[in-house]
Amino acid sequence: ATWCLADMSEAFVRPTAFAFCAAISACHKGLQFTLALRLLQEMSLAEVEPNRRVYGAALAACETSGAWPTALQFLGEMHIARMPLDGVMLCSALGAFERGAGSLCPRGAS
Repeated sequence: ATWCLADMSEAFVRPTAFAFCAAISACHKGLQFTLALRLLQEMSLAEVEPNRRVYGAALAACETSGAWPTALQFLGEMHIARMPLDGVMLCSALGAFERGAGSLCPRGAS
C-alpha cells in the first residue's frame, strides 16, 4: 500500500485521505507502527486532512504497538477537529494504554 502512494506521487496524482487510510491500515496489519506515523506526517506535508477513518486506522496501529501517548495525541486532535469518536476508536486507545502503560504499574497494584 505504501508503494501505491509513492507511485501516485511519481505519476503526479494527489493522494487522497482514502489512499492514506488504506496504507496506514496496511501498516497496522503489518505491525509497522513507525511507518504508519510517517504516513500521517506525509499527509500533513501533502496537505491532506485526516478524517475519522484515518484516525481510526492510526489508533488501531497505536493499540497494536502499545503507543498510548500517541493514541492520546490523536484523540486530542480529533477533539479539536470536533470529530466524533466511536466505540472501536475508544477501545483501540484503551488497548494502547493497556499494552503500553501496563508496564508503568507494579504487579499486583490496584
